[in-house]
Amino acid sequence: MKTPLITIIAILLPLFISAQNSDPSKPELQHTLYPWMEPKVPNMKNTKPFTRNKIQRAKNRIAREEQKLIKLGQEEWKIELDLKAQLEKLKQLENSSEKSNEPDHQKNIEKAKTQIAKTQEKLNKTKTEVALSTKTLNDNEIALKEARLEKSGS
Repeated sequence: MKTPLITIIAILLPLFISAQNSDPSKPELQHTLYPWMEPKVPNMKNTKPFTRNKIQRAKNRIAREEQKLIKLGQEEWKIELDLKAQLEKLKQLENSSEKSNEPDHQKNIEKAKTQIAKTQEKLNKTKTEVALSTKTLNDNEIALKEARLEKSGS
């Protein structure tokens, strides 16, 4: 009775020990006698990183550029409205100069003229940015067409 009990314990003890030491998150590879029977493990160095295709990148660039163009257009519109308001104010100041005897009146007119010049510079800069953004948008649309042709041509 003692010998079968000892043999069963001797057989089962290594199984319990290996079960306690094994990590289920890391499966062990079974080694076979023949190398062609071993499972294939992909070589991670040779795999290419995940990248989007050219068409999707071009679409994303176009969407970003359109948003930028909308924002610049709104800014240009606000500056134009501000410039019109300043021109009206200057016109009112010049018309009221005949009626007014204030000593600072000429200074106010000069101040309004410098503000108009600054606003005009801002407007010119914004118009230049809108033109550049429009050109970039057109270039991105051309790149999208080329990417579509390249994909369908391949």
